[in-house]
Amino acid sequence: MTKSNLNLHHFQTSAFRLSEPETFFSLPCVDRIVSVMNTYQLSHKLDGDYISLSLPSSAFAISDFDDNTNKVTRDDLLGLTAAIEANIHRDDACKLVYVESKAGEYFDCYTSTIELNDTDTTKVSCDKSNRLGRH
Repeated sequence: MTKSNLNLHHFQTSAFRLSEPETFFSLPCVDRIVSVMNTYQLSHKLDGDYISLSLPSSAFAISDFDDNTNKVTRDDLLGLTAAIEANIHRDDACKLVYVESKAGEYFDCYTSTIELNDTDTTKVSCDKSNRLGRH
């Protein structure tokens, strides 16, 4: 019998533009996310000046004992959220979704709407008793 990873992570943003792309991409948290995306052969570049960021489940650090060379953490995503908020084009908004779950134990879904200098985040969770919580 093979051991399977019961942890699931998913991260995705909608398409958005930047007011100062050079500043945004020079930030360490952004550089880390883009580097990990490149490891998984994912591009952040879309048509025109738009970008979108996403990561597969295997790109997330599960424990401190794992090799986290090409992995991201929740702290990386928090830094990225702040970077988007500070650098997003004034005419754009970005939807960010982060899902974290462990089979049979919990399910957390964070959604953020990010605009210049403003972020609104909602969390919906479900525990192992299948009780729904909203935060």
